[in-house]
Amino acid sequence: MNTIGAIYLIKDSLLPPAGNLLLLAVAWLCRRRVRVSRALVRLAIGSLVLCMVPLVAALIARPLERSHAFDPAAGAQGATAIVILGGGKYSAAPEWAGYDTVHQRTLERLRYGAYLQGQTQLPVALVGGVVDGGGPPEAFVMSQVMRESLNTPVQWLEMTSRNTAENASNARALIPANKIVLVTQALHMPRAQTMFEQVGFEVIPAPCGFTTGPTLDWGDPFLYFPSAEALLQSRAALHEYLGLWWYRLRYRK
Repeated sequence: MNTIGAIYLIKDSLLPPAGNLLLLAVAWLCRRRVRVSRALVRLAIGSLVLCMVPLVAALIARPLERSHAFDPAAGAQGATAIVILGGGKYSAAPEWAGYDTVHQRTLERLRYGAYLQGQTQLPVALVGGVVDGGGPPEAFVMSQVMRESLNTPVQWLEMTSRNTAENASNARALIPANKIVLVTQALHMPRAQTMFEQVGFEVIPAPCGFTTGPTLDWGDPFLYFPSAEALLQSRAALHEYLGLWWYRLRYRK
């Protein structure tokens, strides 16, 4: 396993629900220290339940989704390229004869990027390599979807990056543009924008896939009922907070 793979493994072990199971395992190891063990059990179960509450998930996610949606009516504001970041592959898809295609998160970015390309006529760059060491690079798979399903031309393919920091540095070496429209998930935008600006791009955020709205209806009873969807939202947001912290330590210049 390479370094990037090890980092992904550690990350997944810390985030819910795996992180909660890890706390329970530690509690079992500390079972002779009754107070410590009970406190860890309460923390593990309590934090998992909270992450499953839609209101809590929204409160965790909202500070990350601070970029406004891109306004095509305002034009590209001097940008000369659209950069779309990969968000994962759907490997060996049975319904696609066993070939790799894009994850639904990546498809959401591609659809929005294709829409923006139609509005602005800017050239498109697709960014994403191979994280797990298998299959075609993500940007290559993305380009197939853009060409065959979205009828959108692609100018540049960056196919060697394995994380957001490498997305930015490799795109900087490939794309002859200083000001770009950056397309990624709204939750992911703070980390992505920071990395792209750090390597010298001027970024116009074009977030997609917002998980929270501008306001919260505190009287909505469904905001208080735990759900698997809320757990996924909480996990995605916590992943970004963890990523922001790690990138400050590892990549911030």
